[in-house]
Amino acid sequence: MAHATFDTLQFTETLKAAGIPEHQARAEVQAISLAFSQVIEKQVATKTDISAVKEELKEDISAVREELYTVKEELKEDISAVKEELKEDVHAVKEDIHRLDGKIDSLDTELIGKIDANDAKVSGKINLLSWMVGISLIISLAMLPMVVNILLRLPG
Repeated sequence: MAHATFDTLQFTETLKAAGIPEHQARAEVQAISLAFSQVIEKQVATKTDISAVKEELKEDISAVREELYTVKEELKEDISAVKEELKEDVHAVKEDIHRLDGKIDSLDTELIGKIDANDAKVSGKINLLSWMVGISLIISLAMLPMVVNILLRLPG
């Protein structure tokens, strides 16, 4: 408990010198002294009060540090779990890409085979057409003298 110290005798003498009767001066000093002590008890912190607050603050700070450490550790675990999930996801994506690459290579090979087969068919048909045109031309040329001869013999 805090105490206000002031010289009550000197205060009483000051009041008496101002013309206040002694019994009134003593009553005023007691009233003021009581008022000061009540104010000090309720509003002024003592060293004990300050020490208690310091201890509470130390405990609160310690508790907050522990909570922060716990949260930090939980975050580390969460981050580690997320990293593992991402690694797995990336690995799965890489496998999917590898499979797609294989499918693309297979489709490329299949398309090249079909194109080559179509080229062979077209080449065969062009060769056949060339032979047919060639034979038709030879036949036409072979028949040309006959046709000319027939045309020349026609009356007219």
